[in-house]
Amino acid sequence: MTKYNTLFKQQVIEFDLQNGKNRSLTRRYFQLA
Repeated sequence: MTKYNTLFKQQVIEFDLQNGKNRSLTRRYFQLA
């Protein structure tokens, strides 16, 4: 479960880096998670 969580977070971070405009949206997601 932890490994999956970490891997998922890494994917979200990569997506965030590719789309800097969605940075605030990603931050909101992490706050909810």
